[in-house]
Amino acid sequence: MNYAVDISNDEKHAVIVTEDGSVCTITNDGAICMIRMFQHKIETEYNDDIWELLSQGRVYLRRMPGTKIDESMIDYCLDWLIPFTDSIEIEFYDLINELNKKNNMNDI
Repeated sequence: MNYAVDISNDEKHAVIVTEDGSVCTITNDGAICMIRMFQHKIETEYNDDIWELLSQGRVYLRRMPGTKIDESMIDYCLDWLIPFTDSIEIEFYDLINELNKKNNMNDI
């Protein structure tokens, strides 16, 4: 299954999305990293409003020690999002555009 990772320039936030619309985020506050695993999937256009829609379902939290978002945190998210599945990383906006097309929305 395809997935994509978008890490902010300041490396304080990351978004992991799979081709079926599953989402995790990682936020670094300097002392710990907080992983949020959303039960709802992206089923509408990916924009700023998507976070409110995703938060309407259950959100599972996991604190991880660390001052930087690293590969082990991304791997943890992928294990939760797509367990026991081979995965291929693709460009973030390519994946978002695929999701938007699937959901009959426009490219970003």
